Amino acid sequence: MIDWESDPELKEMQRQFILSLHERRNLLATALAAIKPAVPDANVDEALKTIQFVAHKLAGAAGSYGFGKLTEIGGRIDDLLDEEEARKDLKNIIALSSELDALMDKVLKTGRE
Repeated sequence: MIDWESDPELKEMQRQFILSLHERRNLLATALAAIKPAVPDANVDEALKTIQFVAHKLAGAAGSYGFGKLTEIGGRIDDLLDEEEARKDLKNIIALSSELDALMDKVLKTGRE
């Protein structure tokens, strides 16, 4: 296991990753707002593409910086949105995306999952 605390270069890399979560979280929040049922004329397909983009990036990178839960949830969302019928499962997509958002918030506030 990598000791992120003892190596200043690794700690800085992790800090930069954490800072990148601000933008990813904003993208996710905007996309989530667009697919909630109360939003008329929402571009659901575009919002789902954005959610998948954020989830895919986190699935691929977060674990490398010590954030396995972000990787796991991001991967679940990415896999779900790869399915042809994903649009029919908006409730699950919203739930997982909300969980991912909450976890990113925790990491931004504490530096830990």
